[in-house]
Amino acid sequence: MLSENSSPISPLHVMAISPGIAIGPVLLYKTVSPAIEMTKISPGQVEVEQQRLQRALDAAIGELRELSEHVAQTVGRGEADIFEAQQLMLQDPELLTETTELITQQHFSAAAALHQVAEHQAQELESLGNETLAARAADMRDVAARAIRHLQAEKMAEKKSGGESTSQLIVARDLTPSDTAPLILGQSLVFVLSLVVLPRMLPL
Repeated sequence: MLSENSSPISPLHVMAISPGIAIGPVLLYKTVSPAIEMTKISPGQVEVEQQRLQRALDAAIGELRELSEHVAQTVGRGEADIFEAQQLMLQDPELLTETTELITQQHFSAAAALHQVAEHQAQELESLGNETLAARAADMRDVAARAIRHLQAEKMAEKKSGGESTSQLIVARDLTPSDTAPLILGQSLVFVLSLVVLPRMLPL
């Protein structure tokens, strides 16, 4: 296992779970979640904040739709299904209703309200004692972070490495669907999750 103080030039010892050999440059990848401040708004800002929320949700849903279509064409239908499921999460009436209530009644900003509602739903999923449903908690946090980036008017982080066109070996502790899609489209040779190699044959 890689220790926290391991040198970048130290060898990484991993265990492959699929056959195959991949050779290429290594990209040490770390997911960066948007920083959330529990910002409050004035009563006069409620309507504008509700509109900002809806625009951010629509933009995130549109991105997920494009990702799903692209991944279905370039990688496979099965891999694209996760992005369709994430679209449904953002279209959930309960998510919109609860977030809007926090904006209207408690005067939280759209980003703060969405973060709280998504985190609450994620924790509920994790507490159900069902492994499949609990795994959806990461998806809930992922889609909320995508919408929050729009609310923060931040450009989506470019996941490809420095504009290089060569395939890479991605080393990461964990990867969300939002992380993996650009990496897949960037033709990464292999993913390493928690230092376990996951080879993936992708079109070049």
